Order: sequence, then C-alpha cells, then structure tokens
Amino acid sequence: MNCDRVREELSAALDGELSPAAADRLAEHLSGCADCRNWQDAAHLLTRLVRLTPARPGPDLTPRILDAVLADRAAHRGPDRNRRLARIGLAAAAVAQFVIILPALFLGDAGAGVPPHASRELGAFNLALAVGFAAASLRPARARGMLPLVGVATGALVVLSIVDTAYGQTTLAAELPHVITVAGWLLLFLLARVHRGDPDGPDRAADDVREGGWWGGWRRPGGWRRPFGGFGRLSAGISTAVRFPATAKAQPATVPSDDPPGDSGPARIAA
Repeated sequence: MNCDRVREELSAALDGELSPAAADRLAEHLSGCADCRNWQDAAHLLTRLVRLTPARPGPDLTPRILDAVLADRAAHRGPDRNRRLARIGLAAAAVAQFVIILPALFLGDAGAGVPPHASRELGAFNLALAVGFAAASLRPARARGMLPLVGVATGALVVLSIVDTAYGQTTLAAELPHVITVAGWLLLFLLARVHRGDPDGPDRAADDVREGGWWGGWRRPGGWRRPFGGFGRLSAGISTAVRFPATAKAQPATVPSDDPPGDSGPARIAA
C-alpha cells in the first residue's frame, strides 16, 4: 500500500468507517512508515481540537432575514392585489355583458328598430366578449392572448359609435353599454401586465404545465405544447377511425413465402 492510500484509510478510521481487514493492513504499514505515523498523530490531534474547541458565537442574522422576507412579501403584495382586483373586475364585466345582451340573443330585440337576425348576431358577438372576459378572469395567463382581438373589437366599437353619434344615427345613451366592453379591455390589459411582470405568480406554474381542460392543451417544462387538449384527442380519434377502413382496404396483406430471397419476393394477397 502506498502512503496516499494509507492516509485515506486513516481518515476513514477516524470516522469509524474502517473494516477489520483494512485495519490489519494499516497496522502493518504503520509499523514500518514513520511519515504515516506522524500523519496519524497530527490527524488525531486536529480531530480532537475540532471536536473539543467551543464554537464562536456568530452574528445574529434573524432580524436581517425577517426584514428580507417582509420586504419580499411587500413587493409581491401590490401585484397580487392588482391581479385580484382585475380578475374581479373582469368577472363583473362578463356578467354585465351577458345580462345586457340577453334580450338581443334570445328575443332578437336589440332595440332601436334593429331586425331580429341582426340583433341575434350582435348578441352572439357580445356573448363571445363575455365568455372571453370570464375565461381571462379564471385563467389570467390567457389575458395577454386576448388583447389583440378584444382591442380591435373595442376600438372599432368606439370609432363607429363616435361617427354614428356625430351623424345622428344613434344616441349617446344607446351607446353607453359599450363602456363595459372598453372597461373589459382595460382590465385585460392590466391583468396581462401584472401577470407578465410577476413570473412567480400564484397560478403561473399551473398555467405553464396545463392550460385549460377540454379546450386547453398541455405545456411541458421544455415548452412543447399539445394543442386543444381533449378536443384535439377527440378529433384525432375521429380522423383515425374515418381513415382506418380505407387504409386497411388499400394496403394488401403480406404473407411469408418459401421462395428464397432475390426471386419473386413475398406473395401478396389482395384484401
């Protein structure tokens, strides 16, 4: 045994991890190696000093740690509060939007002499906005994706309302319900900013792993996304079921042949 190996086993012996067979080999080596005996004595002395020397009192870091924790909570309290208020506001906007379009959607009466079919189309448009507001309220991560669509719809409503009011084709009172749409878009914008600015938000981890149930998809940690969740699985299953019979009929069945390779090859029997 060389001295380096012996000293490794001496260190193990100090920790009580040496086997009896290794102890015999160490004793045999130490009997003829003065350097290793000196190293063993120094190691024993150092180990005893470390174990018996009282630990020096260190600085009390408790106040600094508590202050840092409280400061971190205070920094997150603002975004959390704004997120909560924006989600509540979006839920209220969704309910208000739905209540306002009930007559147009189910009765075909949007007022101001609008034909029933046009009233129902207007109701369907506002129903889509209400569902979008509700979805963003439940899943804040979706707010950012809805901003362009809702922004274009809101901007068009505002511009057309101003033009029609200026030309006397409508009244300001008749256009007041569009304030809910404008407020909903502003809340979407606020929620998207707050959610994006706080990467450790309460629902960010869940949104990154799974986004939605039936209509949503799965997002794995690497970024791969399986779109449309259950709906995608259903459509893929239907597509496979429709194509499978045609595929089975088109492809001939293959049976093994006794012919050697290189002759006629496998015999094929048409299905």
